[in-house]
Amino acid sequence: MIDAILQGVLEWIPVSSEGLISLLHALTDTPGVTRALGLHLGTGLAALVYFRRELRKIVGTRFYWASVLTSFVVAAPVYLFLRQLPGDLLMLVTGIALMVTGAVQDNGVGKTLRRSPLFLGIAQGLSVVPGISRSAFTLSALLLMGFGPSEAYVWSYGVGIPASIVVGLLFFPDLPSVLLSFLVSLPVLHFLFPKIKKIKFSSFCKVVGLLVTITSLTSLLL
Repeated sequence: MIDAILQGVLEWIPVSSEGLISLLHALTDTPGVTRALGLHLGTGLAALVYFRRELRKIVGTRFYWASVLTSFVVAAPVYLFLRQLPGDLLMLVTGIALMVTGAVQDNGVGKTLRRSPLFLGIAQGLSVVPGISRSAFTLSALLLMGFGPSEAYVWSYGVGIPASIVVGLLFFPDLPSVLLSFLVSLPVLHFLFPKIKKIKFSSFCKVVGLLVTITSLTSLLL
């Protein structure tokens, strides 16, 4: 049940909750990867409940569904053919790019990428590569496209809901664990999301970039 609590906390920050929970199970010699995937059902439902007002504005848009469909299309071949891709290295490059973006924005000469659902969908699809945090990759894509911190946070977890529910049902662990990850998620979101609303765009880029860089470097060096 400890893994369900960890999932409810770690899912909402840009680190690989799946990877850390799998590591926990590896240390305790218990099955981990499929259980870690199954616990996403609880956090996916928590996102659906917590962001219900924000989701009403985005779920009906073409951008949302084009992003979701692209992510599913990309994820299948990536999982089948690129599972050995060094995900930690990709995360490191992403973290550095985000910190540079934040620094450039501070200097008043920031330029963002054109908003594209394909870019967001590809970012989410690539997160099936081991070592890549889905939220870190999608947050990075959204920030690089000029979404504000709170808007990027909602979109990142919003487009992840369908995948979280599908994967969670496919690898369903047990009802108490799913319920616990759901219940832990709500107060964590209640604490985090108001803080994110107050963070300046460039600062958010640098904070997320630093977290991604540190976690990817740690994984590469261990």
